[in-house]
Amino acid sequence: MGPREIKLTKIKQDGEDAMVALSNKPWLCYNYMGHYRVTPMSYEALAHVSPFSSEKCHEGMVAIAEDTLRIISIEHLGD
Repeated sequence: MGPREIKLTKIKQDGEDAMVALSNKPWLCYNYMGHYRVTPMSYEALAHVSPFSSEKCHEGMVAIAEDTLRIISIEHLGD
C-alpha cells in the first residue's frame, strides 16, 4: 500500500461494512458478490477520511486532501 503508515476507517458501501485504507494512495476494502476486494481508489492521497451521509449522498465519506475538504461518493462499486 506504500511506505507511509496505514490508517483504517470503517465506512458503509451498498449497506455493508467496508473500510478505507489510507497510505500513499487510498484503497477501498469491501465485499462484492461474496468476494472480498481491495481496490485502489482513483484519487489523490488523503490525510484523513470519515463516513458521511446526507440527503444527496447516502453512503459517502468526507476527506482531507492537502488543505481541502472533500466529499466523496463511490459509484459503480465492483466495476
